Amino acid sequence: MSRQRILTTILCAAIMVAAASTRSVSGATIISADALTGAITIKAVGSPETSFEIAIKESKEHAIEGDAAVGLKFRHTDVKNTGDYVRLDMYIPRGVLNLIKGTAYIHFKAPQLPASGSFYLLIESPGANAVMQLKDFRKAADGYVAVALNAGDILSLPGTKTKIDPSVITRIFLGIASVKLDDGGVVYMDAVTDKPLAPVLNPDAAEKALPASLSAPVQTSVQASVSMPAASTAYTTELRIVTNAPYKHSRNYDDLEDRTSADIRSYPAPQGSPVFEGRKAVLMKGGKSYDIPLYTTPVWGGAAYHGGIDCNMPATISVAVSDISVTSVIVRPLSKKITPKLSDGRIQFDITGPGKYIVELNGGIDDAIIIFVNPLEKNPPVGSNDSVIYFAPGYYENIAIAPTNRQTVYIAGGAYLYRSRISIRDSDNVTVRGRGIVDTAARFNNYQKDPTTGHCLSAWNANNLTVEGVTFLDSDTFCTVYRKSHDVRIRNVKVIAKDGNTDQNDIVGCQRVHVSDVFYRGYDDGIVLKLAIEVKDQHCHDILAENAVIWTDLAHPLTIGTEVLNNIYNVMFTNIDILHVRQPAHKSRALAIHVGDNGTVHDVTFTDIRIESLSKALVNGNVDFIQLEVKPNVYSKTKLPGYMRNITFRNIQLFDAPHFPITTIRGADAEHTIENITFDNVTVLGTNMKTFENMMISTNGFVRNIKIVEASGKTNSY
Repeated sequence: MSRQRILTTILCAAIMVAAASTRSVSGATIISADALTGAITIKAVGSPETSFEIAIKESKEHAIEGDAAVGLKFRHTDVKNTGDYVRLDMYIPRGVLNLIKGTAYIHFKAPQLPASGSFYLLIESPGANAVMQLKDFRKAADGYVAVALNAGDILSLPGTKTKIDPSVITRIFLGIASVKLDDGGVVYMDAVTDKPLAPVLNPDAAEKALPASLSAPVQTSVQASVSMPAASTAYTTELRIVTNAPYKHSRNYDDLEDRTSADIRSYPAPQGSPVFEGRKAVLMKGGKSYDIPLYTTPVWGGAAYHGGIDCNMPATISVAVSDISVTSVIVRPLSKKITPKLSDGRIQFDITGPGKYIVELNGGIDDAIIIFVNPLEKNPPVGSNDSVIYFAPGYYENIAIAPTNRQTVYIAGGAYLYRSRISIRDSDNVTVRGRGIVDTAARFNNYQKDPTTGHCLSAWNANNLTVEGVTFLDSDTFCTVYRKSHDVRIRNVKVIAKDGNTDQNDIVGCQRVHVSDVFYRGYDDGIVLKLAIEVKDQHCHDILAENAVIWTDLAHPLTIGTEVLNNIYNVMFTNIDILHVRQPAHKSRALAIHVGDNGTVHDVTFTDIRIESLSKALVNGNVDFIQLEVKPNVYSKTKLPGYMRNITFRNIQLFDAPHFPITTIRGADAEHTIENITFDNVTVLGTNMKTFENMMISTNGFVRNIKIVEASGKTNSY
């Protein structure tokens, strides 16, 4: 038999069959077409009690062969119990699907699969069912797959009830279980046919013989030609969403698509914002282009041209440069291994998805183009209320934002807040999020530390705080600073600043802080941990900074201290790209710990750090790589030395420097020492470090137990 579509499972509500349409059927059939007098109902179910946000609709675009498919979008929004699942049900009238007559095939594809979860198919007859695990269902991410429905195979499934009647299949559903919180996806269900229209996930099932007692067909009357009913009596296919409780969120399909599907969202620049017209950036996908407005903001030595767009999938970035002639291009981080194309002032390069992409022109770094490709937002607010302070797309000036307990500050993409700032004090469960920009505009006052500017974002005693997605610009002091706060999440935050003392992210006397997927480009320190005088009663511990891109002009990309008036411990910096460390006029290092007070820093790990360029403007000056020091200095409050121990540097790479850099390790005295320092697989300018001498370590007599572990695993102790 040819590829005869026996049952088109998925049609929109009230789609009618054309009057007097006729379909020829030859040979055996799986589904009795003359039985299509009832409704075939497709249901999406989230269980229990709407643990999932779900939506469902017809899609002709995704049909495997003509007609239409049903798409289910889902996201796990709430954990009720370990039995949480989501499913897509097909209800079939009795007598329509008879597996005694032969193997049938049901078709699925899943363009967006959840990262977690397992998949199964339930086949049901009146009063009984069988469950088939779909171990290879993730192949559906590449396109349609078929699942064979064979009576002999179904009856042999483990745990199958003996009462199941393969001749009267009344329901088939695809179930997705064990999906983690905030995970979701998109699946499509399409035709049931007697021949597979796609690769079969379980080809062995199609060959399984029936038990002898079921070898005779239950239904024997099959017409050679079937006339479909006239329009006046045509059957319809219903499309319904069923759950066990009222929805907590909108189940509008398009809204849900924004939150779970691979999509693209761009944000026009508001009138009045500092957009630079000499450079145009777009993201290209599927024959369409999406504008990425490039804003300009001052940085040391020049200007940064930056813009953002939301995109969850591979695409192409194109940048047209008209203000200068372009002869060469580098796209950083180098770890992304991007090879750009340059033609007539237009730069193109492919991306795999969200990330921070820095485009440097003509070998220079003072006028780089920075493209932020964000993941799509999940559940963005739609307006202000008692719990949401909402900034819609537009241009705002002189805004001082002070959220209180359980409030969300939402700065939408396309919102530009000029000469504005956010201050959170003595408030818990606050969220600051969005794709918009907060420009403190310290340049307006020539960086004079005016109280109307100050920090872009400051948090004091703000617990269970989330800051996500926002871009912060041009502070005249620490750009974003968190003091005396615990359980803080900083995700996909971008900071660009020019002035001295503009540390991009200060964590001062905080506990349980997670910094991830950030971009920091500034004059002073990047990520810095401190215990300053105002929080001297606190410890700072359990800090994780990962998946970051950092660029500093003056100071240290990753550092602890110098203010250490209490203990700092359990700290990890991991998977970080450091693009440039400029060091124009003083001894800054790529990685540093300075204990300038009488506290202790211990159990700190730097791992998988890639330093692309370490330079120094001073003529004949040293290039400093790593510094560990216990010594009071100009920033110290107690003027008493502290302690340092258990510091590890693992998988550290330095790619470029004007000459071989030095590493300095110095304790204060015989009592205030530095102990237990490990360098594990450190590579400098292409050479794996093996000894004190080739690593150029400078130390004094107050350092104990240094280990250098070669790439081979050999350990040299000193």
